Amino acid sequence: MEEFEDIDYQSISRDRKQLDRLTSDRYWSEYKGDWKAYLTDAFRWDDEPPSQPNPFSVKIKEKPHPFGEWI
Repeated sequence: MEEFEDIDYQSISRDRKQLDRLTSDRYWSEYKGDWKAYLTDAFRWDDEPPSQPNPFSVKIKEKPHPFGEWI
């Protein structure tokens, strides 16, 4: 419990309230409640890393359909 005595809960609460205020003010003032444009702008720098081919993946050969020549 001694390690938790050093945590300043007031600053954490103050910072969280400031973050909430800044994001909601920006949402309503700049985007006028348009959630799609807001989220597009908020996550514009999040890029998915390019997928790398897995050399250990199993490649299943396509089998011919059993009734392909029957009909």
